[in-house]
Amino acid sequence: MSHELRTPLNAIIGFSDLMLTEGVGDINPQQREFLEAVLRNGRHLLELINGVLDLSKIEAGRMALSLAPTDLREAITGAVADTASLRSSKRQEVWLELDDRPLAVVADGVRVRQVLFNLLSNASGSPGRAAPSSSPRSAPAPQWRLRPIAPGMSGSW
Repeated sequence: MSHELRTPLNAIIGFSDLMLTEGVGDINPQQREFLEAVLRNGRHLLELINGVLDLSKIEAGRMALSLAPTDLREAITGAVADTASLRSSKRQEVWLELDDRPLAVVADGVRVRQVLFNLLSNASGSPGRAAPSSSPRSAPAPQWRLRPIAPGMSGSW
């Protein structure tokens, strides 16, 4: 089933990207906007399909983690960048409070980024702002929290 879902979607993503980057002809601003939306939503749909397929692996007990050195700073900034389009139409903002300490851990980098993406995606469904932040410099190990900052919301998730 994976192949049947991903192949046509990858074609849509690929052709949209080709039309935007290869200069296959003149594209007016409205067409560019539509192509960017097709590309963005195609990538999002592919992520959703991958997530559903991953859930089936988890339920079957076949999910394998690929542990390797992972840069949390890169994962966090990547997840914030990847979810920017979800916040832009709602005029939401995210800011990072990262200190200069190394943020290297041994983890499954893909899963770490997926968790961060999911947290930020869910937070974008709420009104207001969200701030992922690191622990204070005095803490012995990095700690992460997503603080909702909106009327009626308090605490850390």
